[in-house]
Amino acid sequence: MSDYCSTAEVKNQIEKEGADADIAIAKLVTAASRTIDGFCNRPDNYFLAAEATKYYFGTGQPWLRVDECVSISAVYLKDAMTDTTYETLSNPSTPWAGDGDYFPGNGDHRRPQLKTPYNLLFLDPNGDYSIWTKGDIKFRLFTVKLTADFGGYAAVPADIKEAAIMQTARWWKRLQGGMADSLASIELGQPTFLQELDPDVKMILILGRHVNPAV
Repeated sequence: MSDYCSTAEVKNQIEKEGADADIAIAKLVTAASRTIDGFCNRPDNYFLAAEATKYYFGTGQPWLRVDECVSISAVYLKDAMTDTTYETLSNPSTPWAGDGDYFPGNGDHRRPQLKTPYNLLFLDPNGDYSIWTKGDIKFRLFTVKLTADFGGYAAVPADIKEAAIMQTARWWKRLQGGMADSLASIELGQPTFLQELDPDVKMILILGRHVNPAV
């Protein structure tokens, strides 16, 4: 799993020295990162792509929609859905280079854009394949294997990093308060009730346009 900030960054924020709390803070960092993913309605690791291998049902078309990714290591395709082995497709060094069997794109397959994160793969008309071999959902017969860095960003955006630091620091302070439902503020003279996600963190995520609308 990808963390959106480091333990050292959080410790600097809360002015914590020594290594006695590193394990606890590291767990909170991971929890904050996944909470940000959930609030933004994004898959895990979206704001810091991580390499993985995923399988897809081919469309029988020259284009294939895949999970968002920022770089592609390898693509494999079966000649038929009943095959047990995959053929390796070459990987163009740059999008739309035309020197491989496929090229990546983003957006609508009819008017794709040349930018990351990629969510489409197109077969090169001059390549060895004209369509992505069609799979079978009923019998779970996958025909495409993709190894890529899945997510929307190769590096954590600055505002996402700050949101993760803020949320982790807030949870750490709550732990210091004995996991109480409310903390008394001497300065304000009244209880401050705690919520699941800090309001300022929510503002950063919303105004930064990171929240994916639910359909």
